[in-house]
Amino acid sequence: MVSGTRGPSADRRERRSGGALRVLGAVAAVAGLVMLASSAWITAVFGSITTQQFLDVVEGRTQLDGGGPGLLVSFLLVCLLAPVLAVAGAVGAAVALRGRERVEPHAEPPRRRRGALLAPTAGVLVLVLGAGLLLDRVQFWPYLEAARFDGSVAEYYVAGQTLPAPEQRPATNLIMIYLESFEQAYESPEIMGEDLLGPLTDATEEWMRWDALQQQPGTGWTIAGIVASQCGIPLKNEALDSGSVDKNALGEAEERFLPGAVCLGAVLEHHGYRSVFLGGADSRFAGKGKFLEQHGYDAVLDRREWQRRGESDFNPWGLSDHRLLQNARLELAALRGQDQPYNLTLLTVDSHDPGLVGPACEQGDDGPARAAVRCTADEVAGFLTDIEREGVLDDTAVVVMGDHLAMVGATSELADELRDAPRGVFHRVTTPLDVEPVPGPIDHFSILPTTLELLGLPVPGGRLGLGRSAVTPAEGRPPAPVDSPPSLYALPPEQRRLVLEAPSSAFYARLWNPESAVAGSGR
Repeated sequence: MVSGTRGPSADRRERRSGGALRVLGAVAAVAGLVMLASSAWITAVFGSITTQQFLDVVEGRTQLDGGGPGLLVSFLLVCLLAPVLAVAGAVGAAVALRGRERVEPHAEPPRRRRGALLAPTAGVLVLVLGAGLLLDRVQFWPYLEAARFDGSVAEYYVAGQTLPAPEQRPATNLIMIYLESFEQAYESPEIMGEDLLGPLTDATEEWMRWDALQQQPGTGWTIAGIVASQCGIPLKNEALDSGSVDKNALGEAEERFLPGAVCLGAVLEHHGYRSVFLGGADSRFAGKGKFLEQHGYDAVLDRREWQRRGESDFNPWGLSDHRLLQNARLELAALRGQDQPYNLTLLTVDSHDPGLVGPACEQGDDGPARAAVRCTADEVAGFLTDIEREGVLDDTAVVVMGDHLAMVGATSELADELRDAPRGVFHRVTTPLDVEPVPGPIDHFSILPTTLELLGLPVPGGRLGLGRSAVTPAEGRPPAPVDSPPSLYALPPEQRRLVLEAPSSAFYARLWNPESAVAGSGR
């Protein structure tokens, strides 16, 4: 054989090698395009999410179909099907081109080798670009910084097991209303062009309010906002796979929702309250029903119950707010007829992006987001006006708050108004007791101790969980124990963020599975 010529076996080896590289290139391209499409989809739908939220979806703790089939279908079409079809089309075109080149199999081998390298190189570049954009969109780098931070929320946590009992049976009831994605900006004509909350603003004009209810890490979606406001901690699930929990107990741990935490419902149960939750959505979504039922709530009424009762006014998330508030009136009447204090908790759904406008809502010239916010505000205002007229507020504290800030995606109707606006969760409270608000901003963690003091229940030092009470009882409060941990709020804001985002694995291991948590550091 003349030097420099190639035999058939060399060509076969080259083709096999090139084929393997092309397969790897195609796989990398699909993965990269999935990440790019996911980044674009997250930006359009949510604006931004946290790494913890992303991991909850990937690991199956939160299901996209909880928001109705539309959200899941759009994700499957945009993020999975479209990338696969795009790469399949490119591979088909490349195969056709390769078939034409085989007419002259020994022609220009350097050009063929360069062509064989082009696909895997392009695939790797797409993969790197997609991974970079997705990591940025889920705020991975702050998450990584916090993961390496040597600190834990355990250092600032005040346990609720030692709360003293009141000297007499509580005489103050509680109504707690979570408003889906409600922001204080909605009542600002300077930001929104009008007060979208008009009647609700009027109905709560004399109520207590604060500069802002700030959204801290680990509180920015519905179940996280509920957990943070009722347990005084950010929601984290890392303990389940951190290695600090007995892996054989994972099934048991997944059947229980933060059994080691002391939360509002359990404290009220200890003091003789009957707690009832009414929500329009399916309570199985994100474990909401499990959390409530395992933390002191006697009844959880959700989409399935409303369907069983023959309700028909449903949107993709659940029962409309109009019908939810109508049912809340009936449930409140039943609770007031019982001989025990009560806690009635509501969670609305209509103002979930993109705005769910039901038949009872007059949309007019508004887009669905504005209409849904306005209609929910009107419904809640009507409910509050009715119960005030009926004398309910004479013995009942009421907390009205957004569950979290609105998730403003690039395609959201209110994106332009909220993009550069001061952000704060809507929040108002009233109580028949003589308490005074403490000026300044608060957060979700403050809600737990504040709510207990609105009911006249003792909170030593005004601290519970990570929160501090935002009111001052006229009759004072029990002093904090001398060994109380330092306050989270004494830290500079950036240090506070790192503490809240730090894994705190041993601490959360005890909360998720207290029996199986490995003894050792409390951090």
